[in-house]
Amino acid sequence: MKSMEGMHHRTMVELHALKTKLRAKEEELSQSQNELKRTREELLKCRGEVKQLEELVDVDLVEKVESLKRQLEEKSSREKEEEKQTILEEDVVSLIKDKFYIYQLQIDAKVA
Repeated sequence: MKSMEGMHHRTMVELHALKTKLRAKEEELSQSQNELKRTREELLKCRGEVKQLEELVDVDLVEKVESLKRQLEEKSSREKEEEKQTILEEDVVSLIKDKFYIYQLQIDAKVA
């Protein structure tokens, strides 16, 4: 009988130790689940922030591209105007030279 009681006692001690281990593992699991939940929440928050930043970057890039297009158009327009001005100036110089040449011919004709 004593041996049965001893075995029973030993079994109860082992059962208690296993229950204690189980509670410790359950607590560890609970902590891990809470940490996982916080990590998921942080991940979702970060994803939201990334999406906002991507939208800002997209908007910023679009604005920069539009600004560069305007600058290029303005530069092109200025260059065309400068080119027209240069052609006009060259035409005026050519006309002045032609008139001078004609006057010179008229003077030469009168002298001759």
